[in-house]
Amino acid sequence: MSDSQRPFLPSLFWCASAVLAAGCVILGYLVIQLRAENSLLTHQTRLAELQLHGLEVQIASTQIIDQAELRTHSALSSLQLRVLHPTPGAPQNAIAITIWRPGNDEALIFAKSLPPVPTGDNYLLWVLNPDGTKRVAVTSFKTNPATERAPHLFTLPPDFPTDHGTLRFGLFVSGNPPAGSAARPLLISD
Repeated sequence: MSDSQRPFLPSLFWCASAVLAAGCVILGYLVIQLRAENSLLTHQTRLAELQLHGLEVQIASTQIIDQAELRTHSALSSLQLRVLHPTPGAPQNAIAITIWRPGNDEALIFAKSLPPVPTGDNYLLWVLNPDGTKRVAVTSFKTNPATERAPHLFTLPPDFPTDHGTLRFGLFVSGNPPAGSAARPLLISD
């Protein structure tokens, strides 16, 4: 090899080394950039998964609420109620409401503006058959200003010979109502 070619080889070696070094720097930069993009995409994917899970939970919650509302609507639409109106001679502002669901023996009575009962007496709620010839006492209660609007829970008699759609109620004061035509409730349902 001639001397004129020798300076060329080291220059070529240094140029190749410089190009290789520059390539490594660029490659390293690209690797770092790709890792950053990969990390960003991983975080975005995780965020999208969390949002999707949140939407799935929201949809499930909405379905549960909708089902509960349907059950509630169904339960409310099957409720039976009877309003007990004052009979002649009873205070005309007195009123009571009985509420129950057919197939369920438990029921409630709400009473308002009932006159005070004599000491030792109670109000007695009776279930009456449609013509009023048969009656069964279902609950007794007292009212006072503190509990006047409180509901009273009672149980419908399972053996009463009528269907729940024709139940009638009478509210009497104390003891059994007198037998026969003299039986006059304070309040009675239609």
